[in-house]
Parts: sequence; structure tokens; C-alpha cells
Amino acid sequence: MSYGWTAYCVDEKSLCALFGHMTEAQCQQLRQHYHAPLQQLTTSFAEPAEAALQHIADGQLDDDISASLYWYVLELLADWHGERLANSEFYPAELMALAGIDGVSAYFINHPWLDLPDDFPSVSICRHARLEDAQRSVLAGELTPPQQQQLLSWLTQAQHRQQDLLLFYY
Repeated sequence: MSYGWTAYCVDEKSLCALFGHMTEAQCQQLRQHYHAPLQQLTTSFAEPAEAALQHIADGQLDDDISASLYWYVLELLADWHGERLANSEFYPAELMALAGIDGVSAYFINHPWLDLPDDFPSVSICRHARLEDAQRSVLAGELTPPQQQQLLSWLTQAQHRQQDLLLFYY
């Protein structure tokens, strides 16, 4: 099985603010737009992904649902509120491929409502304020030249949009 990184340009604060503040109309839009991925998550986890989405919308998580499932639903929210970036160099890739890049930190959300996943995904972020640090660090790192260019492209896009770079590994 192969693993790799998926990148999104998204505003972290806007994403975190969704907890307990989504309307029923927004939830319905999400359920329709992400019907297939939600069904796939439900099948994979044997837990209702639509219920996990509703829990986030209501601001009431259920301890009986896997923390990992909530993180995968959060990825769908990142896609909905941001933009998934093209990826030709980080799938497949090692988990440690982005280790040592200044400004990239793991498990970006420091929020009491979301526990760390008990398995995948692994989630990292480079906040807008640290994008330039990360850009400098990429060139000094050990990535292959195509990986450097891909990561620099992601960082530049996030900077241009004045957003954060959110990274999911699975």
C-alpha cells in the first residue's frame, strides 16, 4: 500500500470556526457534494461519516466515533473551504518527507474538541506567517528537485491566497 501527502490552501481559523457554527443548509450542501467520499469513509470505518459531519456542525462530538474519522471529515471541510492542490511528487512519499521544513508543524488544530487521530491521517500545517521560512528551508533540505519545486509551488500558492498550507498524510 502506498502513502502520501495531500495539500490544501485553506484558512485554518475559518476551518476551526466551523465547529458548532454550520447551518443545516451548509451540512446538506456538504452531504450532497461529498456523498461518495462520505460513503467511502462510512464503509472504511464502519462508522457513519455523515453523523461525524453533523457532530462537527453541531459542536458536539461523540466519543464513540473514531477521532481519525473526524480528521478525514475535516479534510473534506478543508477541500470545501479551500483548494486541493495538484500533487505529482508527494504520492507516494514517506511520512518524514516534510520533516525538518521550518514552519511546518504536526497536528495543527490546538482545539479542545478534536482529539488526535488514533491512526491516519497525519496532519501538518504551515501557517501563513511561516510560509517564507518554509520556502527558505525547502531549498536547504533533502528533498529531490521535483519535490522541492512541488512544495515551493504549494507554499507560493498559499502565500498568494493569504491562506495556510494544510497537509494530510495517509
